[in-house]
Amino acid sequence: MLIGANSQRLRKDSDATYVFQSNSEPKGLLGRLVGGAIRESSSWRWNEGHIRPLKYSYRRSGHRPRNVSLRFDWERQRVTNTIDQDPWTMTIEPRTVDKLSVQLALMADLAAGRTEMSYPIADGGQLKRYEFEVTGNESVETPHGLLSTLRVVRKRGNSKRHTVLWCAPELGYLPVRVAQYRDGEEYLRMELRNASAPDSADAASASDAAAR
Repeated sequence: MLIGANSQRLRKDSDATYVFQSNSEPKGLLGRLVGGAIRESSSWRWNEGHIRPLKYSYRRSGHRPRNVSLRFDWERQRVTNTIDQDPWTMTIEPRTVDKLSVQLALMADLAAGRTEMSYPIADGGQLKRYEFEVTGNESVETPHGLLSTLRVVRKRGNSKRHTVLWCAPELGYLPVRVAQYRDGEEYLRMELRNASAPDSADAASASDAAAR
């Protein structure tokens, strides 16, 4: 059952800052019950071959609206979190990313040949850690045809949940399928609908999410 659609866009500004945007829209009755539209944006720059976020924003509409913004101060190694107009700061580690730009960090590391990745994430007023591992190769049918992918698992320790991403080298290691599992059973899947790269400074993709 289709419950939502997501579109992502990456562009490069003239000052060497990149902006990565993600828009999610609920579809159908179940999608509207789950929540409203979500708008995310991450501004970042390259720093010694790694993504360094500058600011991040999250906007959720609907019956549970929520507004979050993060501003990174790399000179002081701190980030200011503002949730619904309530700000506070916390210390961050080198190479900390936000919960949106982590996807780009993962794609870059896969392109560099890494098979185990760990990222500190500034999220919800605390520093979390996302860990990923390449577990094999798999072919996936997409609107772009049959693509060879790397199967990447996000590890969650002893949690009963885990996430699997299928990332296609042909598309710059873009995830063409993402599935979430609970107790070994798939309950949510997102699949690529289309992707484009009009030029080197602008790329876009769209995908649909379905409940299982």
